[in-house]
Amino acid sequence: MGIDLETIRDVVIILYGLLGLILMLVLVIAAVGLWFAVRSLVRQTNSLLLDPIKPTLDEAHKSVQNVRAATEFVADSAVHPVIRIVSVGRGIRKATAILTGLGIRRSKSEDD
Repeated sequence: MGIDLETIRDVVIILYGLLGLILMLVLVIAAVGLWFAVRSLVRQTNSLLLDPIKPTLDEAHKSVQNVRAATEFVADSAVHPVIRIVSVGRGIRKATAILTGLGIRRSKSEDD
């Protein structure tokens, strides 16, 4: 007449299954929410880190460009003319040595 043990067992199994499905659904929703929160936190952290770094990198890039321009100017206006003058001087000295025969004697004495 009353509720027998098999009926209670069946009700408990059904409730256990339903509660398991509900818990799984809640955990999936929590995991998705946590994933979105972590992704948002990572984006905000990256933007906060890049905020002070970006202007510094831009200034460093400008400084490098200025140094590059200065070295090119110095090379064009001072170093290249000196190299040309030294090259012409050595060429004249070598030509004079060859024409006067001093270069031949000097190279023979160096071999001995």
